[in-house]
Amino acid sequence: MFKNYDQKQQFILPLNLEDFVSESHISRVINDLFDVVEIIEL
Repeated sequence: MFKNYDQKQQFILPLNLEDFVSESHISRVINDLFDVVEIIEL
């Protein structure tokens, strides 16, 4: 039940990718567009 212990691990908490992408990056605009566009499921 316990997680493996590794002293050399770089991060203690899970990464939040939004911390690594600047506010003006095009990927944020594309992500917002996908939230608005209604995609038809087949």
